[in-house]
Amino acid sequence: MEVPSQRSDREPLWLPGAHSALKPVALRLGYFWGGTEPERLVLLGAFVGSFGVSVAMLVIWRLVLAPAIPLYATRSVPDKIFLSNSFVSTWPALTAPILAWTAMQQLPWDDPRLLMEAPADEYALRAVGLSCGYMLYDLLYCLYYRPMRSPLIIGHHLLPVLYWPYCALNARALAVVLFFVCTELSNFGQHLRMILLKLSLEDTHVYRFISVSWVVAFFLVRILPSPYVFFHLVNGNYAAFSPYQFWCVFFLTPLPFIFNSLWFYFLVTGVVKFLSKKTPQQQLRKAA
Repeated sequence: MEVPSQRSDREPLWLPGAHSALKPVALRLGYFWGGTEPERLVLLGAFVGSFGVSVAMLVIWRLVLAPAIPLYATRSVPDKIFLSNSFVSTWPALTAPILAWTAMQQLPWDDPRLLMEAPADEYALRAVGLSCGYMLYDLLYCLYYRPMRSPLIIGHHLLPVLYWPYCALNARALAVVLFFVCTELSNFGQHLRMILLKLSLEDTHVYRFISVSWVVAFFLVRILPSPYVFFHLVNGNYAAFSPYQFWCVFFLTPLPFIFNSLWFYFLVTGVVKFLSKKTPQQQLRKAA
């Protein structure tokens, strides 16, 4: 599918002349990503822009915002690492899902024969590029800082960076990819909770409210729609897929559904345990 020229040729607002600079890269990525050059330029522009915004957010947090928080100075080095990570991670959780949701409205959900081969529009390309650009930044951040080096997180970021652009540019299971981008919305509550936790504010009412809201959002965004999306994944038409493409979809796309279910179980049990814990005020009243 060709991206309309009036869109794909438009200069990105975040960097004048960016398309000219990115064209050689987009040409080389064609061997791996596929798609047309205008499509690759749209996705790559969002990818590079997202990576740059993430780095800028980290710099703003470290140099401007964090020093202005009195509690920050008393935090340990690992706590500061997690705080920086959570602050930067809030912005893609609120932006990429909006683009992905807009793109999902244009997909043929009422026709399983076409859904898994539906091409990406500009919103879809930008959603995938934005999400993958952030994930590349976060992957490098996690690799650099030992406290963040979790094999699960590294795999969680590495696979989308390698896999999602190919899916978007080749019209392969795009509906499922966009759903996964939309699920990043629940990360906003997760990172707000982490910021309060690392600032030792876990005994506040705000922390409790955000923790419970995060679990509710996780259920509404990730768990509740999953059977519907998984139904389309199982009943999709894969006749046009190559064997390589089909087996990638078969083995890779079910993984997030499995992990989301497992994480939700841990979230619910953790919140129930936390809410049943007595606050310091309740402990003092009981002791009196």
